[in-house]
Amino acid sequence: PVNERYDGRGVCDLMRVWSGYKGFQKQSAVARALGIKLQDEVDGKDLWPLIQEKGVQAAVSKCQSDVAALKQIYNRMQPIFGC
Repeated sequence: PVNERYDGRGVCDLMRVWSGYKGFQKQSAVARALGIKLQDEVDGKDLWPLIQEKGVQAAVSKCQSDVAALKQIYNRMQPIFGC
């Protein structure tokens, strides 16, 4: 479903599509359910310790991986839900 709450523009809210109104699922859980392999299973809460241990570039790599996974999730869901 297209969500009009974002400045009146048609935006596909993947969380709402997957979990319903006020529902929540982690991106990693949705990716696994759709058969999308993730680079890592680092949660956002673990980002600061990752930076402290491995440096900023590790966090950049993790964020890039998350964006790539989100794109794959969208590409799998878009034909089904018509977002």
